[in-house]
Formats: sequence, structure tokens, C-alpha cells
Amino acid sequence: MGINRKYKDRIFCMLFGYPNMPLRGILYSARLFSKYIKANKLNIYSEKLIKIPTPQYYVLYNGKRKIKDKVILRLSDAFSALQNEGQFEWTATVLNINKGHNEELLSKCQILKEYVILIDRINENQKKYDSVEEAVENAVSYCIKNNILQDFLTEHKAEVIMSLLTEYDEEETMGYVRRDAYRDGEKAGIEQGLKQGLKQGEMLMLISMVNKKMQKGKSIEEIAEDLEEDRETIEKIVKVIEENGHDINAEKVYEMIKGK
Repeated sequence: MGINRKYKDRIFCMLFGYPNMPLRGILYSARLFSKYIKANKLNIYSEKLIKIPTPQYYVLYNGKRKIKDKVILRLSDAFSALQNEGQFEWTATVLNINKGHNEELLSKCQILKEYVILIDRINENQKKYDSVEEAVENAVSYCIKNNILQDFLTEHKAEVIMSLLTEYDEEETMGYVRRDAYRDGEKAGIEQGLKQGLKQGEMLMLISMVNKKMQKGKSIEEIAEDLEEDRETIEKIVKVIEENGHDINAEKVYEMIKGK
């Protein structure tokens, strides 16, 4: 969950884009190290060796696919050409935390145990609430209130909710990504189209969340704070929705904002 001595420098991540977790992990870790270096005012150009936390990257799997209790994914599997000399490696340790798997580990690791409680709470909430957003937000609030992953969830609440919503609404979100990537790929090349598609997928998710929060009566300032987005972006989304009604779909809002 981050470079943090309290959590023994372990980085935990939900499973998404299964074979690419090592690549996602190293990119995420690089950002964390950058923040750590800046926060501690370390000079990476110094002739003196600087000390940094030792990361351990774990992926917690609670999906439906049958996998072993423990699976090691390697970044080198993605390399276009393998070189033995000077080859760089980064691994992701996938832990199956479904019922009947790694029970001894869960009983000994409070963080994992609390994470499972969060996920179970979300799954239970989905049976009670009409939207995934309500299920996720309620589960996160419940955990914070009951001292379950409290410090991390309190500090990164908006980021966690956005990430969880993406995981639980994967099919719809990735549908946006694939469709937009293909559409733009025909015009500007597959690689550029994919980048644009990913950006649009994230924006569509944001628009959907803003719309739901508006219907709850939240102000622009409150929405911006909840989602940790700049006020200007939220204001543009709110304006389009107010002018066209809450029934307008996210894609239409995106196109209207993009055209301004």
C-alpha cells in the first residue's frame, strides 16, 4: 500500500490486469520512491549512498479464477529480448486470499486480514445497494470507523475508492477503454489510440462519480475534495450535467466537455 515503515515497507495491490502486475508495480513504486526522496530531502546525485526502504510487492487475489496459494510474476517475462548480463528484474508475489487459501498467513498478518474484511464488506454491500459506488463508499467508511486499515484509508480515501470502483466496474470501464482506443487508433495509430482510450476511460469514471455525488446534493467544493480533483475540472462536469440533466450518459458529457 505504499512505502511506509508502519506497514513494513510492503506494497499491496488489488489484482487487475493480471499478467501486467510487475510492470504496474514498478511504475507505482517509482512514484512512491520519488515522494519518499522528496519528503526526506535526499540527494540522489550525492557521492554518498543513500538508504531507502526495502520494498516488497504483493498482489492480493480474490477473483474467481482458480490459482495456487502463491504465484510469482516476473517483469522479465514482458521483456522483448532477454539478456543474462545486467538483466533487471522485478517480481510481483500473488497471494490467493479466497476462502480456503493462505488461511495461516491471514491469521498471522493483521493487514491482510483487515484487507479481506474490506473486500468482504464490499461484496456484501453489493447485495444491499443499487450502485457499486454506494457499496464501496459504505465499506470504506465502515472500515475507517471500525479501525480497519484506518490510517491508510483515511489518508488515501478518494484514491482507494476510485481504484476499487475501477476494479468492481472493470467490464464497463475497460469497454470504454477498448472502444475509444480502437476508434482513435484508426485515426492516429494503435499506440496513441490506446493512450487516449485509457485517459477517456478514467474521465468517464470520474464523470459518473461526480453525477452520483451531485444527486446526493453535494457542492462542487465537496465533490472536488471527496474525489481529490481540481475544482475547475469538477466545475466543468457539473455545469454540463446541470444543463442537460442527470440522465445524460458519461460519454455524452465527456464529448461536450472535450468540444469546449
